[in-house]
Amino acid sequence: ACAALAGVCCWAAIFPFDSLRSRMYNQNTSSTTNLLSTTQMMRVMHAERSFFRGFGVTIFRAGPVAAAVLPVYDLMLEQLQ
Repeated sequence: ACAALAGVCCWAAIFPFDSLRSRMYNQNTSSTTNLLSTTQMMRVMHAERSFFRGFGVTIFRAGPVAAAVLPVYDLMLEQLQ
């Protein structure tokens, strides 16, 4: 349960930044873009909602994924030592 909560909290905190990173990676590489210009473009063209597009789905999957991954990681770490 703690791993699931940690996964949800982590994704909730970083999601707007991940959306910004994804937008920057998917932009046309011929144009010169930076963090501030991309942020401004997202706010002007799509409002603040663009930073949270897909948030619900990501949070919905973050809990079960973290709940499965963290115990497996701990088990593997224990086995390798």
